[in-house]
Amino acid sequence: MGLGITYVKLNAGEDTSSDRSTSDGPEEDNDREDKLDQAEQRFAAALRSVHMKESNTDQHWKEAEPLHKLSGVYLKKGMLSKEGDDFTKAAALCHAALARLESSKKEDKYGIKQTLLKIIQSFVFHVLNSEETVDANDIAKHRSMLQEDRDFINEEMKRIEEEIDPYSLDNDDPKIREVEKTRAEANQVLFQRIVQQRSTFISSLVDDCISVMGPPPCKYAMIGLGSQATGLVTPYSDLEFAILIEEETDNNIEYFRNLTHYLHLKVINLGETILPAMGIKSLNDFDSGNVLDNWYYDSVTPRGFSFDGAMPHACKTPLGRGKTCGLIHTPTKMSTVLNDDVEFYLKEGYHLATILGNVCLITGEQDLVDEYSSLWSQKLQQNDGNVSLLKATMEENATKFTEQMLSDKLLNVKKEIYRFSSLAVSSLALVHNMQPTTIWETIEELKTNGIVDSANAHHLMVMVSISAELRLRTYINNHGQVENMSALSSMSTDTDIGETLKVFYYSNQKQVMRYYNTAKPFQDYIAQLDSSQPSKELPILFDNSFKMRARIFKGLCAYKESKDCMILAADEHTLDQAQIANASEDEVMDKAAILVNLIHSLGVAYQDLGDHSNAALNYEISLTLKRKLCAFYGESSEETDKMIATILDSLGMEKINLREYAQAVDNLEQSLQMRLNIHGNTTAHPDIASSYHHLGLAWEKLGDYRMAINYFEQALKMEQTVYSKVTVPPSIASLHDSLGSVYIHIGDHRKAIKYHEQSLQIRLRIYGAITAHPAIARSFVCLGDAWNGLGDLKTAIRYYERALQMRWEIYGENATHPDIANLLNNLGYAWDGLGNHREAIRYFKQSLKMKKSFYGETTAHRGVILALENLGNMWRKLGDDSKANGYFVESMSMRQSLYDETYAKRAASALMKFFKT
Repeated sequence: MGLGITYVKLNAGEDTSSDRSTSDGPEEDNDREDKLDQAEQRFAAALRSVHMKESNTDQHWKEAEPLHKLSGVYLKKGMLSKEGDDFTKAAALCHAALARLESSKKEDKYGIKQTLLKIIQSFVFHVLNSEETVDANDIAKHRSMLQEDRDFINEEMKRIEEEIDPYSLDNDDPKIREVEKTRAEANQVLFQRIVQQRSTFISSLVDDCISVMGPPPCKYAMIGLGSQATGLVTPYSDLEFAILIEEETDNNIEYFRNLTHYLHLKVINLGETILPAMGIKSLNDFDSGNVLDNWYYDSVTPRGFSFDGAMPHACKTPLGRGKTCGLIHTPTKMSTVLNDDVEFYLKEGYHLATILGNVCLITGEQDLVDEYSSLWSQKLQQNDGNVSLLKATMEENATKFTEQMLSDKLLNVKKEIYRFSSLAVSSLALVHNMQPTTIWETIEELKTNGIVDSANAHHLMVMVSISAELRLRTYINNHGQVENMSALSSMSTDTDIGETLKVFYYSNQKQVMRYYNTAKPFQDYIAQLDSSQPSKELPILFDNSFKMRARIFKGLCAYKESKDCMILAADEHTLDQAQIANASEDEVMDKAAILVNLIHSLGVAYQDLGDHSNAALNYEISLTLKRKLCAFYGESSEETDKMIATILDSLGMEKINLREYAQAVDNLEQSLQMRLNIHGNTTAHPDIASSYHHLGLAWEKLGDYRMAINYFEQALKMEQTVYSKVTVPPSIASLHDSLGSVYIHIGDHRKAIKYHEQSLQIRLRIYGAITAHPAIARSFVCLGDAWNGLGDLKTAIRYYERALQMRWEIYGENATHPDIANLLNNLGYAWDGLGNHREAIRYFKQSLKMKKSFYGETTAHRGVILALENLGNMWRKLGDDSKANGYFVESMSMRQSLYDETYAKRAASALMKFFKT
């Protein structure tokens, strides 16, 4: 059965000769343009009414009809204007419509394919003034060539992985550096092959165009920019290029503009150009100043080999931004962009000079490229051109030079891993007056010139190799330019928990760690570069210290490994009694300054593992040390106050977990007051919002739900003020969970479910829909609690089991963790509620075993007591009083012991207060 799509009637004869415009004059043309503009607005409005942003919906076919009609409008515009840009937009709209009918029957696509053929033929007829018939099989032929190249690269990557694997070796294996070098060299050869494949493929497309257009009117060179020139291009990368011509006449420029449009049409016909890249103003108006005018999000069209997009900061093609910033020039004119860019383009955020400094030949005459490169090199040496380029690079990519550390969130492999490597190496070359070429050649030249030694050259090669490989792997896995990558584990797909993004889950944690071993120290060096001062000596670009390992393990959610490494890092900076006796007071305090941060981080590691007693202990030690340091140096700074406020906040949270609620409120109120003093009472700041949130948690535990809600709502309002709708931090998800939990307490379970579902959706977007992450598991537990409170125990169990499966994946099948033990208890309660007491006993037994393992076999602890009593109640319900009494006797003994211990603590505290007075 068809989809009921009504295709556009183009009102043009099937014979392309009838498409030639027979305008009756300017007034008639203007009238036709007005009618086409009105038609475009109508069809755009129709598209907007059915537009679906999410990729995991089966409703995208509804967009096919208005997209096809918009294509017809642009075809008519092209016939009238004879502008190649209109025809390329028409083709892109057709392919977008086809993508939304991917699983439909052939007859549903037939009309669109006919329109597409008409667009191509009409372009040749109206723009190129040619009556040559275009081969209808071209599209399939070019797609096949591209796929063959990709298949070859994929097989080569598998071969390299199998034959050269340094990450299977131990870190202290003497062979590891040799194998790392071999892997980097193999990747270099692979990427050189990709560059050559791309050049061959693009050249074949250009040759096809020229065969229809006729020979070029002068010598030319198509030059590759960006990753094509740095030697890091992938089979899915955008095409960034410019054209050098021998003589800049109107006739020559028109020819090469038409050639570029024709090439663009062929690239669009590969079916991998997303619509926002076309800059169709009725869908994506980037220049209007109104965000509502940029509304179309293309989640369906595959994003792969396409022209550099029409978005701001892009447009690195010969066409530029419409009539401006075009890149069809003689070598002499093109080389002046270095000067123009500093004076004009940088203000526009269009950093051409940082791109045009490094080019390669795709097709055409090499001597034009050589002439251009020579002129560019001269310009670079004049008037401190390298300084301007370095400044532009540093300013444009400031965040990339300051945020090189692994996160547990979804990684954008292009922005957060790949781009830093190439930019940082290029920046190092610019500092030393070198003109970057391919990344591999640049590192070799840095070594030859003595700027980096052999060891650092090796580290840079490995870093670049890993970053390029990870990007390539991500694109191949995601079948396009989808940059989502996670170093965490993935779970089986759940189709009902939200949008499922394409994510590359990469399990080789040692390779990810090896990247950061070099990227982090290199980032620290690059970030402090000052082009006006001599560069500092390059440090060893390899940091595998315990502190670095602890930070990376935390980003991998490997909390036990993170804790173990942080303990060793703290031990490295701890002085024993003999060392203290032989050290000056200044030396001791310098060590203490380092220890403060390490011990606080150790507290965080214990907190991640659910060991709240050790977490609180480390926070208290770090707080004492920090205050002693302040007293020793006799001064307090904003940074010092921020650190003390952070420690107090962390300590307050652990006091909540330890049920010391009054102390928690005291710590949290101190932290809040310090943060208000630092940032201002009327300032919206994430730290202040965090304090409000945590105070709300304390008051919730104290049973004052009105106070808790008040704090949570203040925190949420402040977070929403600080962050945009696009950038939603994990803290907002946590706030939704906290509000949901309070509403469970006050009996509004429907409202609780709403908050918890919002929290879950936020976390799925941040971490990935099938990522094994503690925060997602937390959302499942909260939803289970809410449905449990509503009386739907089966739904509650379903959420609890998801959470349990995820926590086993995160912490390990044999792990002991309070959160897992508590979740096992929840499952026991739910099965008890369903009347299945034996299933409840199974979960309560697991919980008891885990809690005794965690707290101690004979240790009196509330959690152990609760598990014992739960088992006693279950056996009593099953009529086995003997087993029930055994559990009750053990629980009573622990209760007495716990009471005695608590009483002794209270008495000691009272005596201390007495002696202080």
